[in-house]
Amino acid sequence: TYPLPEAQTDRFLFKILVDYPSEQEERAMMERWGQLSMQPKLSAVSSGEELLQMRAKVDEVYLSPPLQAYMLALVRETRVAAAAAGNGGKVLSYGASPRASLALVQSARALAWLHGMNHATPEVVQNVFLDALRHRVGLTYEAEAEETTTDQILKGVLERIPVPAGQ
Repeated sequence: TYPLPEAQTDRFLFKILVDYPSEQEERAMMERWGQLSMQPKLSAVSSGEELLQMRAKVDEVYLSPPLQAYMLALVRETRVAAAAAGNGGKVLSYGASPRASLALVQSARALAWLHGMNHATPEVVQNVFLDALRHRVGLTYEAEAEETTTDQILKGVLERIPVPAGQ
């Protein structure tokens, strides 16, 4: 198979890195796999109406103007790093698109809501930042040759952009 083009990978909300299961987890998988005759018992955990209500609640999570500015600065900093790559810097071949800003808003609101908060904080944004952006930036060939990862670059972005005060 071939990797998806940038425009298509940008449509995914997250790129989550999943490790191999532990030995115990893998053993349990093997034991369950041998029971093909068992029919799983499926039951609905939420109705369509409940899902729509939850989405509406997520939309109500407040993002303060300073927090929005922080989120925008984080995303735009990836473009600065990409521009530097064109001027002899060896980091990113392309930065995050405007979809990254939208993904950061959506995922920060969702995580805040899942934690029972009515507003998002810089910590919430930082918690979703890597998952929301790691597939939205591209490393230069030089960075790949030096075994630099997108996570390393994005962690640098988090370190460079100041957190808004009083958030």
